[in-house]
Amino acid sequence: PGVDAVFIGPSDLAAALGYRGQAGHATVQAAIAQAFATATAAGKASGVLAGDGKAEHYFEGGATMVGVGTDLALLTASADAVAQKFRLK
Repeated sequence: PGVDAVFIGPSDLAAALGYRGQAGHATVQAAIAQAFATATAAGKASGVLAGDGKAEHYFEGGATMVGVGTDLALLTASADAVAQKFRLK
């Protein structure tokens, strides 16, 4: 009661589990899958930040919402595109 959703930050979870910088580690991925299963069993939404390009993987694993970009990454990509377009040759 009082919890509507669970949202997981894979890098934060990896660090908390002792695998700093290893969000793809099997132990971290297993913990994420368990969180999705637990949330689903409780009738709650679950989500994750998929800055690693694994959005489909997380949806297949039970996530009901997946963040696919961060503000910094989107801003940087946009700035790079503008710079490339106007770069002097």
